[in-house]
Amino acid sequence: MLNLILIDDEPESLQYIASLVELYTPELNITGKFTDPLEGLEAILKTPPDLLLLDIEMPGLTGFELLKKVAIINFDVIFITAYNQYAIEAIKHHALDYLLKPVSPDDFVKAIEKAKKELGVKEEFKKLKALKVSLQNGLSSLEKQESRIPLSTQKSIEFVQLKHIVHLEADKNYSTFNLVDGSEVVVSKNLGAYQDLDDYNIMRCQKSYMVNLHHVARYLHSDGGSLEMNNGTLIPVSTNKKDELLRRLRNL
Repeated sequence: MLNLILIDDEPESLQYIASLVELYTPELNITGKFTDPLEGLEAILKTPPDLLLLDIEMPGLTGFELLKKVAIINFDVIFITAYNQYAIEAIKHHALDYLLKPVSPDDFVKAIEKAKKELGVKEEFKKLKALKVSLQNGLSSLEKQESRIPLSTQKSIEFVQLKHIVHLEADKNYSTFNLVDGSEVVVSKNLGAYQDLDDYNIMRCQKSYMVNLHHVARYLHSDGGSLEMNNGTLIPVSTNKKDELLRRLRNL
């Protein structure tokens, strides 16, 4: 079941969306309805939902401004607004979908179905993680990298073996997976969503980078410290990550 939070400063609009949930998607669990975006933000920070239906143009705090106050967005967002000029900005904020008021039931149901598929991918990854953790003591470092991770893009869901990942690079709320064949997979999630990959020797070495330790060619002392990957890419290393990084590289 998807836990859902609704935020819209117009009471009539808020009630209409809630009625769509009740009529067409009763499997959703509305954990909060807010006309005050600050109250909605407080609820999100306290108990993050699976899905946020969010108005954009609101007094005091716009939908975009609200999201900027959330450090790690580990839920999906569907924007609902009367103004179609916000479409490009919504895309930049990695919205799962974008609905114009008045929202038609058909468009609403399609957006929710998309959210349910996205949640399904997340749940599969959690199950995979739990299974691997239970087997970790009996697996070698290289065997762990045989696992696959589902990466949801705008066009498809890619299933990538961890051993084929060279490094991840952050760009605001996007993450780019750089693969051994030179290709890239871009997902609309920040690096924080992939912190569990540390258990599989894909380590956060700097604020904007995670590296697969099995693809590190050498550590360079110059310029404050950096890694040269097997494909020639240079990745910066934070000072506070250096000792742990070198220790783990020696122990592979």
